[in-house]
Amino acid sequence: MSGQTPESNAIVICDHAIQEVGTGKWSLIGIFSQIHSAQFPVVHRQLCVYLNFTDAQGHYDFRLELINLNQEDESALVRIDGEGDLADMLAHNEMVFNLQNIQFNHAGKYEFRFWANNTIVAQKVFRVIQLEQEPPGEGGDA
Repeated sequence: MSGQTPESNAIVICDHAIQEVGTGKWSLIGIFSQIHSAQFPVVHRQLCVYLNFTDAQGHYDFRLELINLNQEDESALVRIDGEGDLADMLAHNEMVFNLQNIQFNHAGKYEFRFWANNTIVAQKVFRVIQLEQEPPGEGGDA
């Protein structure tokens, strides 16, 4: 493993990430930092986490976690492990994680954490917000 800790340039949550053929450029569609639901548990069908980092060279063990900050033990709802060899210290490295069917049992604060060789490189707070429901028979047009 490399001793160099990468430096984060960006961590973005979005609906879709599309990589252009030919140029390799990423387009991030539907950027957001929170979701809303009137009822819990709620399942979020799909989201992408885009990462951009530099100052990395050598072999790395990578990990992306979605942490529930509402619990004392900060348990992970999602954990994805991977590894890779990076050759150019000056390169801007990009990674995209496609996550599907994440279940949130309650509203609150969550956090994406990206790790390289057991060191947190990037963090992004993500909120799940409870929508107020109108009592039956109230509101709207009669």
